[in-house]
Amino acid sequence: MLDLIITVHDEANVGEIHAYTQDNVLAGRITYVKNDAHHITIEHTYVEEAFNGQGVGGQLVKAAIEYCEANNIKITPVCPYVVHYFEKHTDEVASVLYK
Repeated sequence: MLDLIITVHDEANVGEIHAYTQDNVLAGRITYVKNDAHHITIEHTYVEEAFNGQGVGGQLVKAAIEYCEANNIKITPVCPYVVHYFEKHTDEVASVLYK
């Protein structure tokens, strides 16, 4: 698994979580929209082709979960990758899943 640097770019109505290599190469990102101050919808997960199969997507989702836990935010996943992750890791995501 790659050792990544994760950054969160949170703006008024949208946000992105980026994963960079130690050489500052963008490996992937998650995009989301803010429904309100405590609810986001994750729309897309994108991993650069050169980094496919190296755990980047999973690290991005975990970073989103950690960010949301720390900021009292719930997640509605619509991105197929994130939906699958949430279905597979129900205990891990229970605290942030929007119901």
